[in-house]
Amino acid sequence: MGVLAKAWLAKFVPATTRREAADAYHRYKLDKQAELWYLEEVITLVPLLVQIASFLFLGGLVVQSITDDQTLGHALLAFCISGCVTYLTMTLLPLFVASSPFNTPLSDLLVWLGKMLAALFTLKWPSNSGRQVKTDINEGLAEILYTKLIKSPKPTYVDEAATEIALPSFKRNWIDYLCRNDTPQHLLTRFRQCSSTRTDNAIKRNETLCSHVLAFLQLVDHLEDKISTNPKDTSVEDMLPDYKLLLSSLRASLESGYPLHRWNNLPESLRPLSFGLRTQILSLFKPLPEDYRKGKDSTLIELDFHSNEMSDRPWELACQEIRSTHRLHFMLAACRGVLQGEKNVKTTSAFILGLCLAKAGCSASETGRTSEWAGNIEAKERAIVDSLALEFLSQLYAATMNELEDMAAAALNDISSLSPGFEISAAHPRQGILETLFSTLTLPHRALRVHTIKMLNQVSDLKPDLFNTGSIEIISNMTVYEDEDIREDGLQILATLVKSSEEMMPPVTTALLASVESGFNHEPQQRLRTVAFVRTVWDDSSSPFYSLVVQFIPGLVEVAMNADSTDVRQPALRLTKDVWAREFLTEIRSAIAKTLNAGLDSPESGKRYHIVTDLSELLKDDGTKDASEKPPYAFAWYYTSDLIVDIFPVVFEKIVRAAIHDDDSSVRETAKTLLKDLSKDGRVSSMLKADALTWLETAAVQPSWWWVRHNAVLVSETFINQLDLTNEDFIKKLVELAGTDEDDDVRRSSVKLISTICKDHYPSPEILEVVKSTILSVKEGLKESVDKVLKGIAKDVRDGIEAKPPPKPVETDANTQESESQAQDETEYDGAMDYMPQSTLKLPLRRLLYKIGWDDRRTWADILATISAHFPLDFQDAHTILFQMAKYDSDTDFQYACLKSLILLAKQSVTRELTNDTIKHFDDFSDNSDWRVRFSYTQLLSSVGVSKEVDLSDEVLKKLSTRALLDSDYDCRSEVVNTFLNLLEIEDSDRDPSPKERYRAYVETMVKEHFHDGIEDGSWKVRQSWIKLAGTQVKDAEFPELAKLFDASIKDSDSDVQAETMKVLQRLLEDAKLRASIAAKLGKSLGSCLSATEYTDRAVSVLSTITTPPYDQEDGYGKDLRERHQLWIQIILLLGRNVEFQALPKLIEVVIKEERSDTTFESQDALYSLFQNVKLPDSIDSILPKAIESALKLDAPFNVRSAAVNLFGRLIGCVSGRDKGDPQIISRLADIVIKDEYDDVRIAALRILKAAYKATDLFRFRDAIKASVSKVIENSLKDLENSRLRTNAVSAVDSLTEENSNDQFRDLVSPSISQLLRTVLLEGDENLGNSVERVLFGNFTAATAETKLNRDVLIAIPPMAATLTVAGKAIVMRLTGNLAISDDTAATIAHALTPMLRNTSSFARATAIELLLKLYTKHRHSKPRLIESAIPEIISLAFDDKDDVGGIRITAIQLLVALSSGPASLESLGEGQPEPSTATTSSVLKQITPLATKFMALLQVEHLRPSVVELLSLMSLDPTVRQTIMLRIASMAFGPETLALVGHVELLSRLLSDGRLGEKATDYMTLFLAPALVARPQLAPYRLKILTALWCRYGRRTLEDTDAPEKNVKHKELLEWFTLALFGRHATGHEATTWRTRCEVWLSATRK
Repeated sequence: MGVLAKAWLAKFVPATTRREAADAYHRYKLDKQAELWYLEEVITLVPLLVQIASFLFLGGLVVQSITDDQTLGHALLAFCISGCVTYLTMTLLPLFVASSPFNTPLSDLLVWLGKMLAALFTLKWPSNSGRQVKTDINEGLAEILYTKLIKSPKPTYVDEAATEIALPSFKRNWIDYLCRNDTPQHLLTRFRQCSSTRTDNAIKRNETLCSHVLAFLQLVDHLEDKISTNPKDTSVEDMLPDYKLLLSSLRASLESGYPLHRWNNLPESLRPLSFGLRTQILSLFKPLPEDYRKGKDSTLIELDFHSNEMSDRPWELACQEIRSTHRLHFMLAACRGVLQGEKNVKTTSAFILGLCLAKAGCSASETGRTSEWAGNIEAKERAIVDSLALEFLSQLYAATMNELEDMAAAALNDISSLSPGFEISAAHPRQGILETLFSTLTLPHRALRVHTIKMLNQVSDLKPDLFNTGSIEIISNMTVYEDEDIREDGLQILATLVKSSEEMMPPVTTALLASVESGFNHEPQQRLRTVAFVRTVWDDSSSPFYSLVVQFIPGLVEVAMNADSTDVRQPALRLTKDVWAREFLTEIRSAIAKTLNAGLDSPESGKRYHIVTDLSELLKDDGTKDASEKPPYAFAWYYTSDLIVDIFPVVFEKIVRAAIHDDDSSVRETAKTLLKDLSKDGRVSSMLKADALTWLETAAVQPSWWWVRHNAVLVSETFINQLDLTNEDFIKKLVELAGTDEDDDVRRSSVKLISTICKDHYPSPEILEVVKSTILSVKEGLKESVDKVLKGIAKDVRDGIEAKPPPKPVETDANTQESESQAQDETEYDGAMDYMPQSTLKLPLRRLLYKIGWDDRRTWADILATISAHFPLDFQDAHTILFQMAKYDSDTDFQYACLKSLILLAKQSVTRELTNDTIKHFDDFSDNSDWRVRFSYTQLLSSVGVSKEVDLSDEVLKKLSTRALLDSDYDCRSEVVNTFLNLLEIEDSDRDPSPKERYRAYVETMVKEHFHDGIEDGSWKVRQSWIKLAGTQVKDAEFPELAKLFDASIKDSDSDVQAETMKVLQRLLEDAKLRASIAAKLGKSLGSCLSATEYTDRAVSVLSTITTPPYDQEDGYGKDLRERHQLWIQIILLLGRNVEFQALPKLIEVVIKEERSDTTFESQDALYSLFQNVKLPDSIDSILPKAIESALKLDAPFNVRSAAVNLFGRLIGCVSGRDKGDPQIISRLADIVIKDEYDDVRIAALRILKAAYKATDLFRFRDAIKASVSKVIENSLKDLENSRLRTNAVSAVDSLTEENSNDQFRDLVSPSISQLLRTVLLEGDENLGNSVERVLFGNFTAATAETKLNRDVLIAIPPMAATLTVAGKAIVMRLTGNLAISDDTAATIAHALTPMLRNTSSFARATAIELLLKLYTKHRHSKPRLIESAIPEIISLAFDDKDDVGGIRITAIQLLVALSSGPASLESLGEGQPEPSTATTSSVLKQITPLATKFMALLQVEHLRPSVVELLSLMSLDPTVRQTIMLRIASMAFGPETLALVGHVELLSRLLSDGRLGEKATDYMTLFLAPALVARPQLAPYRLKILTALWCRYGRRTLEDTDAPEKNVKHKELLEWFTLALFGRHATGHEATTWRTRCEVWLSATRK
């Protein structure tokens, strides 16, 4: 039967097994014919016949066996039954279990019988249509694929089907057939199964998955074509039901658990295809009706990538190698995603295209090859592709720019989250880029805020509503003092803001004013920036903020006057002067006054003292001071008097406050002295508002120190002439202080002021009544004891001690109680009976005084004296009461107080009782053990004795003279002598003999007998008093003690005694006869003293005083007259040193005999004649030079050297014929300038040398001064062992350079410049170095234009640069930056520094390169070729990787940056526009542009990166260099070096911020690449800056999209790179056509 079946099958076996389509179709027909003949069923039934025969045989066998042997038959029957059961099971099992592998021929027969029965029951016979042969080969092949492969239960068959469908040559009509049936479901099932199954053969698995993805792409593309080509008269909804299964499968593929649910579900190599398929599916569903976009649960499917996927950066797929067969699908999907995708799809697609374009650009640039077009592609076709590509790139550019806003918002949130402790409101997802920029202003990242302001300045249409108060304040702060790099940008933003809306002017100006005020109060660097900002505003008079300069002035002046740093103070002062010179004179003056006023409130006592001292000196200035001797702020006034009038009324109250309240005693005393001078200065005293009441009340505010109240009273007394003495409140307050204050000094000063007011200023009766009533009513504020005293005064004193008290008035109950209280006091204080029992005072008063105690009795005495002095009629017995207490009180302190009070009363009126008591009790008081009592009694006796009605007896006079010699206390002795002096001054009396004559005779005798004892007394007061008394007795030269009197004027050890003696001498010399008689003795005495070293100074002073010409009240002293007089004095002094010069007394005598007039010294000839009138051993012309030279020796006494110095200064030009001695004298003076130990002498000597050097008529001195001074200064600075000489030399240099702008003493200082610099730059003497530093930065930097000294300083630096210390290097940098020099000098210095760039010392090279940078920065605008010759060396240092100092390379690169930037401002450049070139800039760029790649390699060095970035940014102005840089950045984006990429992205950020990108292909490539690049996590710090820069700088740019191919030349290179990214190296006709047709459809949708 098998052979028969084989013969039947032979007819249906094909003759060939080839794999051609026709052969397959032939096999398909044979298969169908076999089915028609039921060949399979027939062959299945043939074995059934054999099986039936077997069953029959076995049945017969069992029957036979049982007949033969029943046991054997039963056994055989059992086996046959088991076999039948097994056969039957195998037959029936497939009918119930479809998956059963067991069956028999009978199984198929049963199945067929089942179908037949079913057909009979349903009356539907099975159709044979499925068995019919397709006559069309294509239909047949499709059916073969579907039925034999796709629907095959074998997975490999399905995979083969997918592979076939995936082929590009697969027929479109076959695809349509498959799209309409369940093929997509079978493919999806297998696709899902394959993707979730892991096998050992990964390659085969990946290929299978690839086939499935490509197959689905074929299906999706076909459906897309169907939709796009659907006839207009047929709606899409009508066509879609035919493809319902396909759409269902595509929806399912996006669901969870399927391969396309996420982009990374498939192996990495297949992800580009997966992206392509998924993007195409999402884009396909987007326009479809909603019903077709619903999933299984009737919810709409998501048509966008999930947000979680974006964190995995799916666009990085573009960085991997993509198969050429996959590229087109990948790129087509990306293109479609850009045009039709949702947000995430569009973002991913745009980034993919950007990366692919950059990749293609790098490849094309490296190899020089782009896409090779297939030969069958015509030129027209290529042109169309190019046109579409340009249009698409325009759309891509727009999509990229639109995406920046959300990315920037996300980047801002990321940055704010990285700022610990800093809170910021999260940026919302759709926040605009401008809002994002404004949000960054609140972040603590300075660089980000700087970037923001620069970018905002690039936005042309900033709306005012974007700004709020906070953002305006931040921009203002950064513009003013935080960062000078963005000052112009910030100002421009604020100016644009106020111009766009007038409403913005108030908040902007308020912010600027606050920022300037804050900047002026910051650290020195911020202050300097603020000063520079004010100058910027001031320079631009057209600025809308120019009017704010007036309000900037107070802060500017404060900095100019009070800044601690010279580097800050001098620029501020220069700007203040410039502002003052233009039009703000009044404002500057007002600000200076207010600054001084505020300075007096400074917590630093030194500052307050300095201000008060300066003001005091200004008040004393008579107009002769040079500007250098005045405070810096004095420049604002042409005349000192104007300054005084403007300033002192403003600062007056603060000076008063300092005088009263300041806690520093030196400030208080200086302020009080200044106030005294102010009160006497007629220019301003009337303008001062003296509010003494306020002063007193403020001083009394608790807690209050006694000295504060005391000072308040003293200051009030100072301005007594300006006080409002009609102010009753002031008088009351003063009286209260006098009566209630706890301190004696306050009470006394108050009482004194009240007395002065009452005596000298004639107060009105009303005021006097106020004084009286206040005194009587202050008991409420007095201490209890004083209150009781006042009660006693009111009760007992008014009526006198012995007078009968008046009848008591009717008292109220209160008075009755008071009387009872007093009675109780009498009982309680019976011990008062023993108090002053001999006194005539009434007992109640004695009891009161006893009760209050000794301290309060003193207060009582002061009050009683004050009351009785001003109200004598009411207190007539005050003298008696006080004298009684002074005599009988046992307490000497109280006795002294009473006597002082009596003295006060005696000066107003002397009663007979007081006279009698005073004289009567002489012995009682003169023998008192307390010197104060004796002293005050003597004063009282003197006050009583000078009264016209009093005549002291000879006995009293004798006792007084005895006390003058024998009293143990010098004050008492002195006062007794003064008493005699007072007695001589009493008025003549009518009595005979006159007391005055009697007193005079007694005094004459006393002086003759006791003057020699008095003049030798150990106390200066006593000696002074005796000299006063003796002066009244000298009548002629015969006065016996005249020599002692002369000696006292010179030799006495006390200055007061000397001064008093001088007064006596001057009074004597006023009498011509007496003058002539004493001239010889006086000349001899003075001459002897002049030769004695210890008396020289005083002798000179006396001689100067007695020979001074008389003072003219109208004209005063003439300046020349004073100078000639002093000249004569100095000559006499020097001549007196020579003991051999015997004519000195005669020279003095000649002048003394002359009548005091200005004729004595009226001219040089008159002065010269004084020496000719005396016989001299030689001419004065010969004597003087020798005397001066001898006196200038350093071993000469101080006063002699000083006199010689002054004499030489005065003699310059006066006496001729001294040329021979000049060099020696000059040399001596130069030595004194440095070597003298006294500052005053050194200063005087230097002042004279300066005057002689400057004088045009003293040219003969110049050479000697130059040689001597410069030599001694230089030698002293070199003397390392003698710090004093070095310090003096520096002081001399300081003085010689005070007026550095005039360069007058350059020849004196210049030789010492080198050594001076060595002192501060190389040596370690800190104190001396600080002094030199102050000179250099205080004097040399003051000039605004070059001086020769400045030039000498900087030229001296290069030779010592190699040996500088680190601190010295810092000083050199400051000097280079601050000293004003010309361009030629800068060029000279630069030329000297250039060889040092090759020095073996790294430190020397570092110093040289930093100095060159400093020089070029200052002179780049005026001298751009300054260091052109050093450029090769600078470049070499930039690449020196052996830099062991660490700063050479950075500085070299920074210098190259400065050289490359040229004189123009970089901010003025347009986007992508090269800077206006100069010859130097072009030369530098020409030398460094070939090294761009090497410089880019330095980006990996982190500390060099900022400088390298700046340099490369400038180099990128050259299109060629920029192209190199961009390609390098792009290539790094696809490399593995993350660190290197960070540096390149920092460069990219700078290039974008600076607007360097132009219209080149590499520029657009970078614009497309940048957003995708910064999405990488490691580049997050640069993300926000790059995104905002892209939007601000390039957001409004558009690519030209035109249909004219000839107009695409501009972007030809960009288009070539794009086609390379699309098609790869070889662009086939199929790829080009596919992309063109698809892109046309997609773009046409965007055009609608």
